[in-house]
Amino acid sequence: IFGNEQYLKFILEFLQHEDYHIRCAAVERLDEIIAPCNERIIKNAIKKLLVHEETVAVKARAERFLEDN
Repeated sequence: IFGNEQYLKFILEFLQHEDYHIRCAAVERLDEIIAPCNERIIKNAIKKLLVHEETVAVKARAERFLEDN
């Protein structure tokens, strides 16, 4: 399911989940499926996540995502 492009919006919704493990896993999945056709959407979502994220693990993973992509 995570590899199917139509499910991108569902994965992006996990970036707002109350469980930080879920947020971190969502960033990891996004890193696996980022492509030129969805890059802008995903990067904007990650940047938005970082504005309010307080959990060190999620922040570190999201920052690494932006550095790598």
